[in-house]
Amino acid sequence: MSWRSMLGPVRFEWVHDGGKAWMVQLHAGKSASREDWIVEGKSETWHEVEAAIGLDAIRSLVAVLDPARDGILLKGKVGFTSHIADVIRKRGVPTRVIPLV
Repeated sequence: MSWRSMLGPVRFEWVHDGGKAWMVQLHAGKSASREDWIVEGKSETWHEVEAAIGLDAIRSLVAVLDPARDGILLKGKVGFTSHIADVIRKRGVPTRVIPLV
């Protein structure tokens, strides 16, 4: 029996110490993110935010947004398994990642 059949869909976080890769977190379940969307959806108002503002600022922002009306255009490099993406997904705010040029 393979690990895929035992665990099903999983997401994981890993780090590299210069010699070895280490899996540091494992989350059961498939991520709803795809392509350039962390959370797909429509919005009346899109708020442009740079990912570099950090996790605490993103957490504060999504706490005051209404997922039914507000969305985020998140500029920069953001991993779909990152803490920032997890915070956004948990709140359900439509969010599209826009690469910095």
